[in-house]
Amino acid sequence: MEQYRVHFLKSAKTDMYNIGQYISEQLSAPRVALRKVDTIENKIKKKLYFWPQKHRLIDNTILASKGLRMMNVEGRIAFFFINEKKKIVKVWRIIHSKRDWANLLSENSSI
Repeated sequence: MEQYRVHFLKSAKTDMYNIGQYISEQLSAPRVALRKVDTIENKIKKKLYFWPQKHRLIDNTILASKGLRMMNVEGRIAFFFINEKKKIVKVWRIIHSKRDWANLLSENSSI
């Protein structure tokens, strides 16, 4: 089985930071925030390391044509691209599943 490197783009790192900030400040739980961010990052890596193609393309024709895929992790949706040639998965965004992620992604579709 081939292995892929998982790389978090700046936008995904910002999303992770914002998740941590929200939990730490709004919920007054800084330790929980650190564990949650670590858990999300580790689960994304684990799920994408061996077979990232098992996760479906997004339901947006424009973004799907660019190869954008999605997967659920810890109440969030991670959006990512696969570079088959280099065996790299690039995680683009991590958005809470209850947010209007379709509009958020459409607004930022310059990928």
